[in-house]
Amino acid sequence: MLDAVSKSTLRLRTLEQIIDFKENSEFFLLIPEAKNAAELGHYYAYQSGMVDMPEKWKAAIDCEKLGMIAGELERGAFTAHGYVLPTGDEWTPHFEKSRSIPETYRITGVRPSVRERLKSEKPKTPKARKHDTPDQER
Repeated sequence: MLDAVSKSTLRLRTLEQIIDFKENSEFFLLIPEAKNAAELGHYYAYQSGMVDMPEKWKAAIDCEKLGMIAGELERGAFTAHGYVLPTGDEWTPHFEKSRSIPETYRITGVRPSVRERLKSEKPKTPKARKHDTPDQER
């Protein structure tokens, strides 16, 4: 589910949200059968149990239009993994901002500027040579 969410417009935007995702997975719903509007409409009409009418009547439903309307109202997103939508549950933060993230788990960071990196490098002084040979003069 995290991969589907991350590849949609609903993606998590901070490292704290990614860390909290495991505890908040019910915040999203994934419908793997629906990768486009027509499949979403078909899912709602025939599989979800939300449309209670005789099967013969369901044949008159424009599944693509139903899927487009549902997707717009639900603010969901289609991904290669299926349709992802927010469930309406409240996101509960678990990450403690006062706790630092171990260096090995950090995926982003501030890279030192070129100037700072050059300052941190030790200057390389050429070794003094007692006797130059013809090969070294080239």
